[in-house]
Amino acid sequence: MGKRTAFKLARSLFPKWKILRGDKVMINAGKDKGKTGTVTEVYRKKNRVIVEGLNLVKKHIKRTEQNPGGIITMEAGIHVSSVQCLDPITGAPCKIGFRYLEDGTKVRISRGGNSSGTVIPKPELAKQRRVPLPTSDDGYVQTTPVNVVHEVTRETPADEEGSKANGDTALLELAMQNLNMETALRREYDAHQKKQNREYPIAKARRKREEFISNHAKFS
Repeated sequence: MGKRTAFKLARSLFPKWKILRGDKVMINAGKDKGKTGTVTEVYRKKNRVIVEGLNLVKKHIKRTEQNPGGIITMEAGIHVSSVQCLDPITGAPCKIGFRYLEDGTKVRISRGGNSSGTVIPKPELAKQRRVPLPTSDDGYVQTTPVNVVHEVTRETPADEEGSKANGDTALLELAMQNLNMETALRREYDAHQKKQNREYPIAKARRKREEFISNHAKFS
C-alpha cells in the first residue's frame, strides 16, 4: 500500500463508531433495503459491518483435502453508512448520540424524529472478548506469566541502598557548589559591566577636553 492510498484510506475512515457488534440495525440502501438484522462483525478499517442473514452473496470455494469445495452462500460486508440502529422502545431506525450519566458513564442514546431518546444499552456480544485472556488454575485472569513475575532481575542489598543515598547526597552538594560559583561569577561580571558603563561618559569627556587643549596649544 502506497503513501497516497494509505492517506486516502485514513481520510475515509469514520473517526467515531457508533455501531457495535450485537446491535439491531435496519438497512437503508441496497437490495435488502428495509430489512432488519443483528450486526455480527465490525470491520473498522474498512468501514463495513456484517449483518446476520442479509446481503448474501455466492462464493466459489476451491476443493481441498479438508473442504470438498463448491458454491456457498455467505454474508458480505455493508458500508456502515447504509445501516441505522433501531430504537430499543419504538423499534424505528434512529441516529445515535452520546451522553454522560450522573456517575460519569458515557452511554449511547437514540436521536431523531422517531426516537424515544432512551439509552441504547451495550450489547452482550460487544462485551465479549474475541481473544480470551489466559487464566490461571485458580480461575483468575493471568496477563503476565508467573515465571516472568517471579524473575529476579536485580538484587538491591541494604548497603547498596546506603551507598546510593550517599552518592546522591554528594552529587547534590557538588551541584550546589557549582551553582553558587556560577552565581558569584555572574554578579562579578554584572558589577564590572555597570562600572564600565558608568565610567565611560567621564573618560570620553576627559579625552575630548585633552584633545581640545592640545589642538588649541598648537595654533596659539
